[in-house]
Amino acid sequence: MLVTVPTTVEEGRYQQAARRISTELSSAVDDAAAGNGAAGKARVSGAYFDLFEGSGLEARLAVVDPDLKGDLETRFGQLRERVARGEAGPEVRAAAALLGEDVAAAARKVEESGGGAWGAFISALLVLLREGFEALLIIGGMVAFLTRANRKRDVRMVGLAVLAALGLSVVLAVALSFVAVGAGVAREVLEGVTLLLASAVLFYVSHWLISKSESARWNAYIKQRLQDAAAESGSVAIFITAFLAVFREGAETVLFIAAIAGDAPAGSGKLAVAAGVVVGSVGIGLLYVLFRRGLVKLPMGLYFAVTGAMLYALSVIFAGKGVVELQAAGRLPVTPLSWVPSVPAIGLAPTLESVAVQCVLLFAVLASLAWVMGRRSGPQSVET
Repeated sequence: MLVTVPTTVEEGRYQQAARRISTELSSAVDDAAAGNGAAGKARVSGAYFDLFEGSGLEARLAVVDPDLKGDLETRFGQLRERVARGEAGPEVRAAAALLGEDVAAAARKVEESGGGAWGAFISALLVLLREGFEALLIIGGMVAFLTRANRKRDVRMVGLAVLAALGLSVVLAVALSFVAVGAGVAREVLEGVTLLLASAVLFYVSHWLISKSESARWNAYIKQRLQDAAAESGSVAIFITAFLAVFREGAETVLFIAAIAGDAPAGSGKLAVAAGVVVGSVGIGLLYVLFRRGLVKLPMGLYFAVTGAMLYALSVIFAGKGVVELQAAGRLPVTPLSWVPSVPAIGLAPTLESVAVQCVLLFAVLASLAWVMGRRSGPQSVET
């Protein structure tokens, strides 16, 4: 539910940025019509990175309406590619005008929802809860598994990975905040690459978990682990998975919190942001404990099936989101698919590239499941 509170003296700031964005998008189409697609592409990029991101509108919109933020991000990339190709017909002009209108509507929504200390508290709280939830699912599932396997050393490794990811996230966010030129592009590229890496690692971990879904295989695995305590081949994968699960959202979360704090009134507003961070962190911690304990109590076969399916789904979602981030940075081409809906929550974007990557990964998931099902009729071999 959207909480509406009194606006601050900075009311209109985001709408001013939105008007400049609309003007730049219109001028970009004019450049394309004049045969200068490169100039048009540069204008759209500037509208996105310097105004949409640079004004803090994207960060605030990510709190108020993350789905709209994801949809606008995709459409900026689509328009940039079209004007770069020299397209300037009525359809492109209409798309540019509609994007400008939707950015203006987003600016109004942000300004109506984000003023005062209470708004700052709610915004910071929602950022922590939303951005931390996916990491919670992954970390909670891993720790529940390691606890059942009596792998205390690897549980500590997960903790170290989380701390390392949080520390690096803060360092990276601070570094990006001091780099004016190219910071937006660098952040999008980093997010995209991290998401794709996380997708690959999650797929591997999911396949491993599903392959242990039978109690016979699990018992054989535990027996072998106890007999050969020095066999720690999975520790690196565990560390990488935990690290990426936290790091992929860490820097973005810090930047979002910084944007909220910068937009909050002095004094009580800053304290409200800090309070929101604290309460959100405590909330994530409580959810983690409940989720972990709930998984530990599940029957072994059901635990592996649920956790494996969850991580498979996240791997597909991360793949789609990773492609979208790289497209937003201009590192991947954008081929629009008008018949595909935009559903940022599951990483689905109306572009050929993102849909193709998710389809390939879905096929790999089905192949993995088919392989596991085929092995169930064979000998009970053990994998580490």
